[in-house]
Amino acid sequence: MKKNKVKYDATIETTQGRFHTRNVFDIDSGFTHIDIYNEAGKFIDEFASGFALSTEDMKYDEEQYKIDEARVIEYIEENLIC
Repeated sequence: MKKNKVKYDATIETTQGRFHTRNVFDIDSGFTHIDIYNEAGKFIDEFASGFALSTEDMKYDEEQYKIDEARVIEYIEENLIC
C-alpha cells in the first residue's frame, strides 16, 4: 500500500536545519495552526499560530510573510531544538 505524501505549504531554514510546514484550518473553531515536520518528513509538532504560512499564496504580502516566517522560526528554535 502506497503512503500518501504530505504536501507542504512552506519550507523554512533555522539555525539547526530545514523544517517543512503545513497549514491546518479548523472549520469548527475558525482557527489555523501550523503542523511542523522535520527534513525527513516526520511530524514533530503543532504550532498554534493563528495564521497560515504559505509560499504559494499569491495574495500573501512579502513583508507579512517574513514576519510570520520569523515567528515560526522562533517557535521552532525555542521549543523544538535542544
